[in-house]
Amino acid sequence: MCPDIVDINGYVFIADFFDSVGAKTTTEREAINKLERLIAQHNNDKKKVEQWVNSWSFGDFFIGKYSKSMENDKILLQFGDVIVNNWSRRVKEVFPDRNIIVEYGDAIMGEEGLTITLYEA
Repeated sequence: MCPDIVDINGYVFIADFFDSVGAKTTTEREAINKLERLIAQHNNDKKKVEQWVNSWSFGDFFIGKYSKSMENDKILLQFGDVIVNNWSRRVKEVFPDRNIIVEYGDAIMGEEGLTITLYEA
């Protein structure tokens, strides 16, 4: 539940989410090229770039598995609190001097339903 978090030219990303944007990144130059495309796509808005890459629908945690829990808002909100707590602790370990926000909300950056994201304030 605590993902690898990387810094690419001052942008903070969950490593697996960044690698899943387009093709897998194999070199530093490819990662920078990918980042430059994202920056252009989001009109140089750092928060939007980070949120877009780092947003993940709660439903994606349970892909392929139906659970009555997905219909229980109280359980989903508790699940969100646990993920926010874990991810927040992780970003503080990796980047103790940066103000990185971890939050969840409804349909962040076009995701479906409750969504978690992180970005630097």
